[in-house]
Amino acid sequence: MSELNKKSRLRQILFPRCDVLGVGVWSCPSFIFIIMGVVIVFSILATYIIAERHTEPEIVIAIVTLLTVFLLVITQILVGAFEKVIKSKQIEEVRTKEILDLKDQFVYLAVHDLAASATAVKWGLKMIEGGSGISLSNEEREIFSSIRTRNEQLISLVHQILFITRIERDDIHIHAETLNVFGLLSKNASEHWREHASNDVSYSMDISPDLPSIISDKTLFEEILNTLLTNAYEHSPQDKKLMTLHAKKEDSDILAISIDNSGDGIPEKLQKHIFEKFWIDERTQTIERAGFGLYIARALARKLGGDISFTSDSTTTSFTLRLPITPPTIA
Repeated sequence: MSELNKKSRLRQILFPRCDVLGVGVWSCPSFIFIIMGVVIVFSILATYIIAERHTEPEIVIAIVTLLTVFLLVITQILVGAFEKVIKSKQIEEVRTKEILDLKDQFVYLAVHDLAASATAVKWGLKMIEGGSGISLSNEEREIFSSIRTRNEQLISLVHQILFITRIERDDIHIHAETLNVFGLLSKNASEHWREHASNDVSYSMDISPDLPSIISDKTLFEEILNTLLTNAYEHSPQDKKLMTLHAKKEDSDILAISIDNSGDGIPEKLQKHIFEKFWIDERTQTIERAGFGLYIARALARKLGGDISFTSDSTTTSFTLRLPITPPTIA
């Protein structure tokens, strides 16, 4: 038996109450009771020795008895107070956990209802815009386009909040399978670029011919990839968007996927917060946020055993997803 196991076993024998209360030995009422017992013994001995030299035996006995009773009462009060504080803390922790669970359940249900409503609006708009016999003026088409854009943003936000709720509840389940990375990159990038096709957007792909398959979760992998593609598109200049997707094998067991976009780069003060949901500005003391997408993408990448990093200068920003080709374990 190791030294650590011996100490743990000894603690269970001597101070079982400590484990029940969930506190360390130094904060445990049982240990405090023993310490106070030692203090009482020494106090009684010291009082007896001193009093014996200056007064009658009967008075010495009375003093020692009164002192013993006093110290025992104080000890009981202290131990009882410690137990009450500890139990109050435990009750507060349980209550806080229950409140947080209720909050998560409320958010989850509310977001689901929002998602259903937003999806209904989306299909309603499509039916109105594409309905036969309905003629829309240019102004009406612009209004419908604006409504559709706002509704898509709402659907995206709802989707992100659902993911954040699942991440914070540790409710992300991994379904590992062998993934054809070349096929998934080509499919998702092509769909994304086709959706945002215009004369002002230039796309390119630089994928290594010997790109290996990986063992990972397809849904989460595509979620990360689409987040990085969307982020690159949204932060490219409006007049001329240049985006490039790179993919190659790094070292012996790492797949690296980078997405570059043109632009002014990420401001230096924002770079340290780029993967945070939100933060407090030190100067204005206001809450700021860079968006939920990158927070979600990095959390999912780490769940898959990888990570996301970035580089940014005055002309180009590049986000790189690194994943193990054959992860030993997936959390």
